[in-house]
Amino acid sequence: MALLIGAAGATGPDGAIQPAAVVIIAVSLIILLASTVLEKAQN
Repeated sequence: MALLIGAAGATGPDGAIQPAAVVIIAVSLIILLASTVLEKAQN
């Protein structure tokens, strides 16, 4: 969900990339990766 929100707001009305949106995308990708690794470790 955060990935979709971050990707949708990655650029502002003036076309400039918003740093907060980039951070949200990066954090959501890290969380997805960590959850996948933890899930595989439990199996």
